[in-house]
This record gives sequence, structure tokens and C-alpha cells, in this order.
Amino acid sequence: MDSNKTVTAHFSEIPTTYYTLTANVAPDDAGNVILDPSGGTYEEGTVVNLTAYANSGYVFDHWSGNASGSNPTIQITMDSNKTVTAHFSEIPPTAVINITRPESYYIYFNDKKVFPTLFKTWILGPITIEVNVTGDVDHVAFLINDEVKSVDYSQPFKYTWNERAIGRRTISVKAYDYFDNLLAEDHINVTVINLKKATKNETEYAVLYGTVYDYNKIINKKIPWAKIEVYKWNNGEWKKIDKERTGRFLFRKGDYKLKLEPGYYKINATARNYDYETRYVYLAKGDSKLMDFYLNQTVILRGKIKNGGLFGVGIRGANITAIRQSDGKVFNAKSRLFGRYILPLPPGNYTIRITADGYKLTEKSIDVHYKLVGNKIKRNFILEKEA
Repeated sequence: MDSNKTVTAHFSEIPTTYYTLTANVAPDDAGNVILDPSGGTYEEGTVVNLTAYANSGYVFDHWSGNASGSNPTIQITMDSNKTVTAHFSEIPPTAVINITRPESYYIYFNDKKVFPTLFKTWILGPITIEVNVTGDVDHVAFLINDEVKSVDYSQPFKYTWNERAIGRRTISVKAYDYFDNLLAEDHINVTVINLKKATKNETEYAVLYGTVYDYNKIINKKIPWAKIEVYKWNNGEWKKIDKERTGRFLFRKGDYKLKLEPGYYKINATARNYDYETRYVYLAKGDSKLMDFYLNQTVILRGKIKNGGLFGVGIRGANITAIRQSDGKVFNAKSRLFGRYILPLPPGNYTIRITADGYKLTEKSIDVHYKLVGNKIKRNFILEKEA
């Protein structure tokens, strides 16, 4: 140093590198994949947690692409653009249905078993068809020569067939689950002679028809394959008597039509990823009434339940209860691995209550609203330990 001197150190910024992560599901609608952190675009070196959740009727099987293994929760370090696919397998339905009445090779007269025969099953007059079912069966359809005559939603499943018929007929019964998937069926061939005549006092039917719409959409509003559930007021209680699906294609998309006996009915309409709507109607003989439904899409509330420690460890098994403030309707979920939870909610204002063993009750208010893009809301909750 022979004089005062000044030096400047010059630095150049290292550019940040970003990579994309694409998560697919196979087959479509079998489940979903949650990314944590969310977004799909990450800085180089970011560790992303992926969790595969199966929809009803499916189970997670394995990963493919830039991931492998059969654990539904995996981690990926972002060092390049990556694509993964979560594969799900359909759970095979397990149910058995057998026709127990009429029995093969018997004669039935006026709905009574008389004596056995050597070759045919004879039915003279009306007959009550009874079945034995095992498994998770929601309802049973009774068919004569492939024509549906009745659907029974309560056990013991049975139907009294009493209409004019002469000759050979095939009695079929089909068992379905709640989602209208065929689980099992059985058949019996009979020879019938029923000379019943129609009378003027027989029940006349009413027709209820309409369309199920998406309340939030401006165009393409009709909802295909929506479920219509019918309950009839009978002896002081609601009894489920029928179930229908709206049309899926072209001119019948979103439309339904029901043929019902006179009475007072409760009609529920719902669809996958939508809230349900309930309406009531009285139908008289010969009525033809229009009843449309407008459903709100659900919004996915998701996030983590964590403790208040230094590192915020996730709490597994916490109970998340959402109470809609407008009508008190309750929605529930439970946190899973690493404290993650998913709770589909219709739009509205909610009180969220979280409880877990060893932690204080946590309560928050939240506004859930429909968005045109990305119907997901992320909320993390921190629980304090009890004293």
C-alpha cells in the first residue's frame, strides 16, 4: 500500500432454472394426484410430494413415467421436466343373488306353491318373486322377458307380478350397487297362465320430467349422467322407491323422465363433483310436471393439519368438520399421511372445526366460492397441544 485505494467486486446473478411436473391419472376419473407444493412448475432442486387418492370403486396400483413403486405417496426431486402417471385398479364387485321363489319344477296357483313337477315351472295367476342376496347391494330390479317391472330398494327384495300373460316367460333379477353398477343376476324360465283383466280402478300414473343444470356455467349448462333419487312419503316416513340417470348424449343430455304413482315425493338430484339439490312435489293421477334442478360445483378445500412446533409436523387422523352457516349442513374429512386432507365443499360460508387427540379445538371461518379456473382452496391449520 503506497496510497489510499478503492476496489469493487463485481458479481453476476446465477439464473434460476425451473422445471415442470405433469401428473396424469389412468383410467380417467379413477382418482386424483395432489402435489405439495402445488403449482406444477418448480425451481431446480425442489422436492415435491405426490399423493394419489382413489375415487370410489378404485384402488391405487402403481406409478409409471418418471416415478415407480406402489406407495401412493412419493417424493420427486426436480432436476428436469418430469411426467408421472398414477395407475388405479377397479375394485371388482362382490355380490350374489338367487331367486328363491318361484322354485324350479313346481306349480304355483294364486301365489301358493302346490306340488312339484317333472319338467316345467308353472305359474297359474299372480306370483311373488323373492330373492336372496349377499354383498353390498343397493337395489334389485325385477324383469320379465328383459322388461323392467319393478325396482326394490329395501330388503327383503321382492315383487308381486300380477298381469295378463300366457305362455313361456323368463323371470330375471339383477342386483346393483349405489352407483348403478351391475353386481349379479339370476334367471328362471316359467310357463305362466294369468287371465287377469285390467280394471278402471287401477292406478293411473303421473309423469315428472326436467333437466339438471350447472348453476355456475353460462353455456353447456346441462349435466349428463346426473343421479335422480326418488323418495315417496308413506306411513309417516320417506321410502326410496326409484333412481334414474340423466341423458348423456345429444338431445337427451341432462334430461330425465320419471313415471310415478300419485303421491307426495322428495326428489334429490346430484352428480359427481356437485352438491345435491332436494325438491318436493305432489303428483296426482294424469299429472305431467316439469321440475328442473340447478347444482353448484364443489370446491376442493385442501391443505395440512400441523402442530405448533418449530418444524410444524403434520398430524395424521385429525377430524375436519365443515359446517355450512346458511343451513347447518355438515361435511367431514380426516387428515392422512403428513397431515394432508381433502374436503370437497359446495360454495358458501363455513365454520371449520379441527380436533385431534391431545390438541385443543381449533375453529376458523372460511368463504368457499366457485372459480372459473382451478376450483381448489389451500388452507393449513396449526393445532396447539393441550396443557
